[in-house]
Amino acid sequence: MKRVILFCLVIGLLFSGCSSGNESSSKSISINGPSTGTVFIMGGKIATDDSIDVSSNITGKIVEVSADLGKKVKAGDVVARLDTTELQSKVDEAQSAVSAAQTGLSNAQSSKNSNSSDVSGYQSQLSQAQSQLKASQEALDAAVIKAPISGTVSSRNANIGDTVTEGESIISIVNTDNLYVNAYAPARILNQINVGQSVAVKIPDISDDEFSGRIAVINSKLDPRSSDVLVKVTLNNKNKLLKPGMFAEVGLQ
Repeated sequence: MKRVILFCLVIGLLFSGCSSGNESSSKSISINGPSTGTVFIMGGKIATDDSIDVSSNITGKIVEVSADLGKKVKAGDVVARLDTTELQSKVDEAQSAVSAAQTGLSNAQSSKNSNSSDVSGYQSQLSQAQSQLKASQEALDAAVIKAPISGTVSSRNANIGDTVTEGESIISIVNTDNLYVNAYAPARILNQINVGQSVAVKIPDISDDEFSGRIAVINSKLDPRSSDVLVKVTLNNKNKLLKPGMFAEVGLQ
């Protein structure tokens, strides 16, 4: 009797183990986010339309750079200054020339011995002197270099003591408030996306946390090589963690 009971127990344990093994092998593995249910199916690099290289409009020696790497600036803020010694001298000389021409013209107009030719000559001198004064003043004003847009200094390309030429970049500014991602969506999901639709964005370089975004543009043409569609997604960057150049994954909820 004991042998029969023991035999029955062994058989029962064997069947129980087989049943447990079959159950665990049939579990499906979710490809979604562990808690949000988001499927990440697109990817691309973060970019911005609001970036600019700030350069000088004249050649000169840098005497001040007030915008360091990472500093936030507003449009109109002074970011650098050039030496104005020679520029100020040219303005003073041009101002003196204007004063002299004005005096000569005034004397010619009031003198009974002057003719129309004399008056015309002084008028021409005054016009030339005024033009020179304007150009000299513009050059002096250009020695004060201001930020054309608001944003963050992303690179500093020159230092105090450097001589920069016209058009040479001194700093670069990027506005991280208006970021976007250009990503390619598979054609099979076109019926699932719409302009204005909210999407989830994940930046693997930062963390697994999800950021919010919105579909701004869906291209009307398929990519001829991949048959995918270009989608522009604008990003919410209130916490300022997102930067141009980061790779972003875009998902549907």
